[in-house]
Amino acid sequence: MVINNHHLFFYILDKGVQDMKYFSVDEMVRSATAKKLGIDNSPTEEIANNLVLFIETVLDPIREDWGGPISVSSGYRCPELNKAVGGAKNSGHQYGFCADLQVKGGMKRVRELADFIFMWMKDHQMKFDELLFERSGNVTWLHFCWIGKDGKQRMKCFDIVK
Repeated sequence: MVINNHHLFFYILDKGVQDMKYFSVDEMVRSATAKKLGIDNSPTEEIANNLVLFIETVLDPIREDWGGPISVSSGYRCPELNKAVGGAKNSGHQYGFCADLQVKGGMKRVRELADFIFMWMKDHQMKFDELLFERSGNVTWLHFCWIGKDGKQRMKCFDIVK
């Protein structure tokens, strides 16, 4: 079953999801590139559930403890959108468990967020798949993937500079 963006809000209400404090499924599926190219980035029911689980279990609690704004520059990507943005063939963005995160304050602050998330996951005895510090030109973000393809949680950490 595919849920279009128009029905996504009602789907979540029907499921009784009300614990999301800082992040939303709408924020996780929103894409300027998808809009520009006319790509329907609506998640399936399974992926919508993954997004809710990711937000409730990891993203919102991390944001609460971080104590300041964190924005999502890229969350869920349907396969067509993932291909359009040049994402990896098996990108975790396609499964609803990854987000590219940004904070104000530039590269140093994004690096601090990476360290914070790493320690937060360790302190909460949780694993993750990828925590990648990425930079392209003057834009810096943190790719955070909780669960990768096939349930992988490889604890990969590294830098990508384009």
